[in-house]
Amino acid sequence: CKHGGDLYVVGGSIPRRMWKCNMHTMDWERCAPLPRDRLNHTMVSVSSEDAIYSLGGKTLQDTLSNAVIYYTVKDNRWTETSQLDTAVSGAAGVNLGGTIYLLGGEENDMDFFTKPSRLIQCFDTSAQKCQMKPYMLPFAGCMHAAVHMDVIFVVAEGDSLVCYNPLLESFTRLRFPEVWSCIPSLWKVASCNGCIYVFRDKCKKGDANT
Repeated sequence: CKHGGDLYVVGGSIPRRMWKCNMHTMDWERCAPLPRDRLNHTMVSVSSEDAIYSLGGKTLQDTLSNAVIYYTVKDNRWTETSQLDTAVSGAAGVNLGGTIYLLGGEENDMDFFTKPSRLIQCFDTSAQKCQMKPYMLPFAGCMHAAVHMDVIFVVAEGDSLVCYNPLLESFTRLRFPEVWSCIPSLWKVASCNGCIYVFRDKCKKGDANT
């Protein structure tokens, strides 16, 4: 998770451990560990609070979590806060104006097995409350997201790419060039210097990628 000019990395052989990399000096520094071990949780930077949020994920017992905690950079401390409406793991997460949008991932079904999720959960970092949107994403499961201006670009497997406008509550479907979508693959999306970049998570020889 990028926060300010630094990169924060969580997990590895000790899931609760967190490290910070100073991108100017490339030096690594150990930070305060998470309160408990968590896997596949979503990390989101909220610069207005100088904080990093960790939402959802799984316990080491493979149980989905609805926990929300945040790391205050200046205090080097984690704090537990209110919970998500629905426990999810592996969701995409972005910060838009102090509200964290948690998109998709996997959730529990009626039999407590996991299923791909189409949920949109909004966590207000000022009020420390979560709200579920009354509508759903046009696709489900593992996805990735990035913010540009006041819209959210969401990408999933195959050619599933949409532009989500929370203010208008609308989705605009975008399409990759045909050669890009010929082989289903998990894509990633990033916003940098006014542009949106889309690239494959895993590339093989001959695959089209940016």
